[in-house]
Amino acid sequence: MIESNIPDVDVNELLKQVRVGADRLDNLAARQQNESDGAAPVLRTPPGLKPFPRMATPLQPDLGGEQLGQLHDLLEHARQVTELSRRIPKPFRKLFRQQDQYNALLIQSVIPLFESVSKLILWQHEFSSGLHSQTTWLADLSRARFEEAVWMKSAARAIQSLTQNLEQLEALTKSLDQALRANFEKQIASLQQNLASIEQRYSSDASFIKAELSLQANLMQRRGGGSAATGDAAPHTETPAAQQGDRPLDALYFSFENRFRGSRDEIKKRVRFYLPFLETANIGTEGKPILDLGCGRGEWLELLREKGLTATGVDSNEAMIGHCKERQLNVTQADALEFLRNLPDRSQGAVTGFHIIEHLPLEKLVSLLGETLRVLHPGGLAIFESPNCKNLLVGASTFNIDPTHRRPIFPDTAQFLLEIHGFQRVTLEYLSPINTTALQSLEKILGPIAELLYGPQDFAVIGYKSSVN
Repeated sequence: MIESNIPDVDVNELLKQVRVGADRLDNLAARQQNESDGAAPVLRTPPGLKPFPRMATPLQPDLGGEQLGQLHDLLEHARQVTELSRRIPKPFRKLFRQQDQYNALLIQSVIPLFESVSKLILWQHEFSSGLHSQTTWLADLSRARFEEAVWMKSAARAIQSLTQNLEQLEALTKSLDQALRANFEKQIASLQQNLASIEQRYSSDASFIKAELSLQANLMQRRGGGSAATGDAAPHTETPAAQQGDRPLDALYFSFENRFRGSRDEIKKRVRFYLPFLETANIGTEGKPILDLGCGRGEWLELLREKGLTATGVDSNEAMIGHCKERQLNVTQADALEFLRNLPDRSQGAVTGFHIIEHLPLEKLVSLLGETLRVLHPGGLAIFESPNCKNLLVGASTFNIDPTHRRPIFPDTAQFLLEIHGFQRVTLEYLSPINTTALQSLEKILGPIAELLYGPQDFAVIGYKSSVN
């Protein structure tokens, strides 16, 4: 046998290394298979960047199964061929080795190893190519992210600048708004002042014209007779002049009231004083209604309606009645005394009259008080308000503003008249002082004279009908 220079080969160590390499390849292939089976992470692609490149897992080298078994048999056979008995001296062992057969077996074992290594190199090349594509994409992604960061910094600076400009604009707008508002309020105040002046100058004239037109319209309707829609005609029993002559001053007095009586809100504020008297007596229901004599423009009736109380008004002034009907108040045009005389006994819960008794002659006032007591329910009350002539400025001056006033009714006289007619618990209430501050200041200097000058301008006499009548 030919001697060989091949040193001793530890076949067991060679098999061990082959098995370790094969196991490493199996583990790598299994790990890649698990990653491909699981959900791959999703990378959001920035605008303008190609989608993330997908890499197919290369085929793993076939190093298992039958091929590994054949390789193991060849190496085991080679070991057996080269393995000699230890009884043979070491210098003579080379003579007994079957070197050719060993070499052939070793070459046969190297061929599958070379094929496997070739497959591994090809797999590594494919894997490196996929990694290179993904690395290139990640580099592009990094550049895109960097460009976005630069853009965000520029946008942040632009937003900060816009914010500052907006704050300045808001401050300027606020300043301009305040200036415009102040100027607008100033202009509005000036317009309101001018309007109030114009309204004060022309309101009475307008009221007079409106009332006069209303009266003329009613006059023409009565003159034509019947209904314009049906064309019915009625005989003319009296001339237009005679019809108009019945109430020639109604429109004038309505205008006079608007000029000197005060605004509706002011009058409603004054007469609220009487609401507790009605509430205490439980008056204002359907069974105990309220009758207002000389209702005028209807401020008291409107207030009672707002409080949910039942009330009716009576006035002889046609213009006043028309004004109340425009406000949908329950009113009747009639003489107060005649209206009372046509009412049944005990039909009213309360009878009120604001600034009416000073317009009546004594005989008519006495009859009116008697009829008032008759129509009241037991426990009902009467309220009559009139200018307070104890106030010297009222008695000697302002009372005479109204040309239809006959004479002032002294408060104690009014109380006496109610008591003599059978009213009970008759009391006097003094209302509307001219100037409370001036009165308090002058009382220290003038004493009782201050009350005579700046005391209450009005008084009310309130009496109750006996609850046993």
